[in-house]
Amino acid sequence: MLRAGQLEKADAQRALAAIERNSLLQTQLISDLLDVSRIIAGRLDIVPRPASLVSNVTGAVESLRQEAERKGVGLLVEGAGHDCVIAGDPLRLQQIFTNLVGNAIEFTPRHGTVEVVIGRDGGLARVTVRDTGRGIPAGDLPHVFERFRKGDRTAARGEGGLGLGLSIVRHLVALHGGSVTADSAGAGRGAPFSVLLPIAESSIERPVEPLARAGPGDDTGAGSRALRGVTVLVVQDDHDTRELNALVLREHGAVVTVAASVAEAADALARSTPDVIVSDLRLSDGDGCDLGAHAQRLQRERGREMIPAVAPTGLGSEGERRRASSAGYRIHLLKPVDPFELVEVVSSLLCRSTS
Repeated sequence: MLRAGQLEKADAQRALAAIERNSLLQTQLISDLLDVSRIIAGRLDIVPRPASLVSNVTGAVESLRQEAERKGVGLLVEGAGHDCVIAGDPLRLQQIFTNLVGNAIEFTPRHGTVEVVIGRDGGLARVTVRDTGRGIPAGDLPHVFERFRKGDRTAARGEGGLGLGLSIVRHLVALHGGSVTADSAGAGRGAPFSVLLPIAESSIERPVEPLARAGPGDDTGAGSRALRGVTVLVVQDDHDTRELNALVLREHGAVVTVAASVAEAADALARSTPDVIVSDLRLSDGDGCDLGAHAQRLQRERGREMIPAVAPTGLGSEGERRRASSAGYRIHLLKPVDPFELVEVVSSLLCRSTS
């Protein structure tokens, strides 16, 4: 009906929203099943490096703010004024907090609240996600982190799920040397989930400036001017993904060159030097890691600094991600890439390069 143009504009928007919600749900289900298979096989790895706790928590919260607004749930963050550094894998940290906040939103009724509190407990960082939802019956509390265990809280769930998210959270937190616990005062009284993670010895508490997140048509903050004049090379062999990434970056002011292969990207790099590279690691005619190494080799020959690079990824093996890091890819983004996140990451790379 959409292709045939048979729907009025309002109906078409509702149809597209339904398609998007169900596509994202399907993506999450597949991702959870793949992670559980990695856990069972002992192949779920993390690549720890110094990571900002506040950036990872607030990034997860902002990625879910639209969902909370759609459900009529308030989403609050406390304690974000000061940061601490932990030795963590940014992709997996985002996954931990996204799962916990998303779980809280699902089980909180309209006009309820989900609160995320960041703090310290001695030498540990503490993040507590508290909701005002159904709560957890006492008999279910010892089992909430078990695989495929959904419990009575899911009676209110309006969207499908496999009961895997919390079990994955427990495993990822353990890989980071931390712990996660759940509590509840009983049915109808909400449920706080608390994560404890070791703080890096070199961590220094410092004020954090909140990152502005522009909405549609916002031209006042991180909106259309965020990347004005920035040159970006987007390398992706999937046509739709390539065009979407290019469109998002152009909408925020970037000057974008696209390449569908390693060969096309190499030709583009021979002609000019972009400010940032956004490249998939697995391309139809070659390896994105080899492309990254080629780009950095060109820069050394030209006597210039390395080009900061971003790699959208499906969470490959630890070896692949380490190889990508050595080839100049500073950040990995979990597919499918959120448009706002892509813009924020490119902007943050430029800030790091000039600082």
